[in-house]
Formats: sequence, C-alpha cells, structure tokens
Amino acid sequence: MQTAVCLRISNVGAIAESMMATLFETFKRAAASGSVDNGLGLGLFIARELVRPLDGEITVAVAEGKAIFEEILQCDAALLASTKVASPQI
Repeated sequence: MQTAVCLRISNVGAIAESMMATLFETFKRAAASGSVDNGLGLGLFIARELVRPLDGEITVAVAEGKAIFEEILQCDAALLASTKVASPQI
C-alpha cells in the first residue's frame, strides 16, 4: 500500500511572483533585493530531479511573506511504519 509523506519548509524571505515560473530551472536564483546570494541556482533543480523518479513532487507557494516549499513523496506504508525518524530540533 502506498502512502504520501509531505515535508514542508518555510523560507525566511519571500520570492517574487515573477520568479515562480522559472524557480526550478538551472542557474535561477531568487535572492531578496539588495542581498548577496552566493549560490549557483542549482539546489531546487537538483532537489526536483531527485524526487521525480520516486513519483515525488516539489512545489513552492508564497504566504505571509515567506516562501513555503513542499516535497511530497510516495512511499510504502509498511516501510514508513517500521522506520524510526528523529524529530528535528529547530
């Protein structure tokens, strides 16, 4: 039996609506205006390419001035039930 696992991550800064369509393309960066971004613009592209073969999906939305990323993965319910996952302390 398959079940879905959702990982939701909130980003500190918002992403401009104009960037939403191209955010998962290579070498696209969404730095806040006036900030210095040292990234290459590959992280979201690589993340999406890693979850696609697993029937997964990554989406982004903007709410309350924050970018919210969701990663949804399909997995075997029995395997998930038998796996112990540590709760992150943030």
